[in-house]
Amino acid sequence: MRAEKEKYLIIIQSIDQAMEIMDESEKEFIKYRYFQKYSIRKIANLMHYTEKHIFSIRKKALEKLKISLSGILYIT
Repeated sequence: MRAEKEKYLIIIQSIDQAMEIMDESEKEFIKYRYFQKYSIRKIANLMHYTEKHIFSIRKKALEKLKISLSGILYIT
């Protein structure tokens, strides 16, 4: 049980680190898309960007998460 808790703490720390290096638009995107479950179109309207630009923001944000989490995906 302790090992599981430690794994979750490591994952949370990695996500926190990724969020620290995101710019405000990337953080805002994460909030709208994954916490509030908004569509890309709604996010674009709220943030005053085109949908194409929102996809660009999404790509950058997810890349930062991927880099941060890549080292812990194989924790056993």
